[in-house]
Amino acid sequence: MQLSSSFFQYISLLKDEFPDVRLNIISKLDQVNQVVGIDLLSQSLLPAIVELAEDRHWRVRLPIIEYIPLLASQLGVGFFYDKLDTLCMQWLQDKVYSIRDAAANNLTRLAEEFGRDWAMEHIIPQVLEMANSPHYLYRMTILRSISILAPVMGSEITCSKLLPVVENASKDRWWRRQSIHACLS
Repeated sequence: MQLSSSFFQYISLLKDEFPDVRLNIISKLDQVNQVVGIDLLSQSLLPAIVELAEDRHWRVRLPIIEYIPLLASQLGVGFFYDKLDTLCMQWLQDKVYSIRDAAANNLTRLAEEFGRDWAMEHIIPQVLEMANSPHYLYRMTILRSISILAPVMGSEITCSKLLPVVENASKDRWWRRQSIHACLS
């Protein structure tokens, strides 16, 4: 009986009208996991995460992004990839810099959590694809992602997969124009 009352209390807090309440519950995930259990937790948590991740206020989205590695470690690689992978990649193209920067940091933490092989299969291909974005801010975010992913991925992957993207970016007309503008100022 104790478990079910705790569970329903937890669910009601995940549906609270104030994002801060929902964020606080999610931030205590490891403690809630001990009370509720991983199966019930994963079923009830996803709708709240998605809702907070898509909130119109970036200050609500930011903490959810920062909790993703904790969620991933608690819920496992299978749950993460099935349910949250798309969100993590979407954040790289958010209109707010702080969200894009946190998303780049997130990729590195996820690569550390799940390993180099997992990152090579699930993160790197999507990052490399985004490097061709027509939006220069997104390309800059990808370069930032590459710079912080490189130490985790190791020299072989960095040289064979990531470095060519950086070299290609150095030929980008936007970067050249910015460099000339900086020299003339």
